[in-house]
Amino acid sequence: MLLSKLTKKIECWTLLFIEDHGKTIKIRKIRELALISVFALVVAVTAAISFYIFYKSTLEKNKTLQNSLETSKQQVISLRHDKDILMARMVVAESRIETIFADTQEKSINKHSGKSTDRSSFVKTEHNMADVKKNALSVKKQPEKKPILSTSIQSQKPLIAAIKDFIFFCEPDSDALKVQFTIKKIDPNSKSISGYIFVVLKNNELSQDQWLTLPSVPLISEKPSQTDKGQYFSITRFKTIKFKKKNQADSNRFNNATVFVYSKKGKLLLEKNFPLLI
Repeated sequence: MLLSKLTKKIECWTLLFIEDHGKTIKIRKIRELALISVFALVVAVTAAISFYIFYKSTLEKNKTLQNSLETSKQQVISLRHDKDILMARMVVAESRIETIFADTQEKSINKHSGKSTDRSSFVKTEHNMADVKKNALSVKKQPEKKPILSTSIQSQKPLIAAIKDFIFFCEPDSDALKVQFTIKKIDPNSKSISGYIFVVLKNNELSQDQWLTLPSVPLISEKPSQTDKGQYFSITRFKTIKFKKKNQADSNRFNNATVFVYSKKGKLLLEKNFPLLI
């Protein structure tokens, strides 16, 4: 009974608004207006929550995609590095195979030439024994001559450094030419070695002006003219030397390289050639 009476009283309540001209406007049924307002508020809150959830899920997807992109970039960099290492190892292996093959051929040629000489001398001795006996006394009277090979070996100065693990390759993506090798001290009498290093990439079929010198200096008689412009080094045991030259798309025009090692005073300490296999 009490609730029904309160409901009837609320339904009888009115809102009074006054117009600009002083006339009053009566609005009945406040409950319906309140319900409409609550419904509109619920709809607005629901829409806001839905938009927030959608925005958050989209943001998380973007972060996931960005992380995947960074991971892919790192994988690409790692694969490119592995590819460069494999190419360098392949070049070193091919150069070693060429060196072994050349040494084998040289040994086989020397072996065959030695056999033929011994055989010819044996035949000559067998057929000309009398002439040999006649000339024996004259040969003994002549002074002994030192072998030419031993003389040349004695005249050569001992090397104080050596070049190991020579690598030459070109990056296909950036067209950058790279040269890398290790210089090692082999003279036990010196504590350290210092000076300047050059690498000359060349092709005997090309003119000297078309060769590439690292670092870049003019060449005189196929050698660097300014020895103090090379890459400085100072070692007590060994050191890895690296050269890089950009924009060398036609690097395959070179077929051999020469490493020049100079002292601080400009004296040539070492000159060594390497075949290039690209």
